[in-house]
Amino acid sequence: CDVIRHVLRDKICHPTLVIMPCGSGKTLTSLLLMSIIKSKTLIITNYKIVAQQWRNELSKSFHIDNIRIACICDDDFFLSHDDMPDVTIVTYDTLVNTLSVQSRKVITALMMTDFGLIVLDEAHKAVATNYFSVISRLSGTILALTATPVREDSEIELLDKLVNDKF
Repeated sequence: CDVIRHVLRDKICHPTLVIMPCGSGKTLTSLLLMSIIKSKTLIITNYKIVAQQWRNELSKSFHIDNIRIACICDDDFFLSHDDMPDVTIVTYDTLVNTLSVQSRKVITALMMTDFGLIVLDEAHKAVATNYFSVISRLSGTILALTATPVREDSEIELLDKLVNDKF
């Protein structure tokens, strides 16, 4: 797959913005990359229902024990930096919700973890000021996915601070 070869040049995962049309395999590409990298992964997406779709795709594609996947849509969603799951799936809104003690603990656990891969689903949303301020402080290689590489406010250029390549 050309995208995977591009992102994994010289056996190193490079922060990359991947622009592909809807339905062209952005999720499948991410899953393949995750299977190659084999490290803790954070997936950030729009809505809880999309987070659940990511969880379902992970369950179909990998033999990961469900306790090793933490998804914001799970009733028992909880994160601890001391025992981070293999895959964490959250929404962009999760990153900025500081109203409860539990929410702040989640954000702290995310910021204290060195992820091998951070997947930004619908990456054009990641550059909103409130999201970007948290995402830019996360540790890990960014794989930014979008079918819409434009924004009315032209803030899409902020993605250049998270990724250094486009495909």
